[in-house]
Order: sequence, then C-alpha cells, then structure tokens
Amino acid sequence: MRDAALRARWAHEHARRKWAYGIVREHLSEQPTTSAIRTAARLWARDILHLADELVGERMKTERHE
Repeated sequence: MRDAALRARWAHEHARRKWAYGIVREHLSEQPTTSAIRTAARLWARDILHLADELVGERMKTERHE
C-alpha cells in the first residue's frame, strides 16, 4: 500500500472510531446518576464483547471451510 492510501485508511478508521466513541459517550452522559453511568458502561462493554465473540465464531467457521 502506498503511504497516501495508508493514511487515508487510517483517517477513515480514526473518524469511524471517534464517531462510535462519541455515541457511547453521549449515551453515558444522559444517565441520571454516577451508578447509572457505570451500569450503562458495563452493559456497553458486555454487548461489545458478546458481538466480538459472535464475529470470532463466524470467522472461525469460515476459515475452516476455506
């Protein structure tokens, strides 16, 4: 990959990550109490890890069949 393409890819990923982080931050800031903020954060973390586990399982099935 050329340097310009690599920088463009990095910039795209950075923007997407910043956008997603902003959404989570907004959701957390809407929580009424500090304990609600922590609970919501734990739920986000749980859901993201669950999603990652699903994707890993799918990828492993695909890689085995290739």
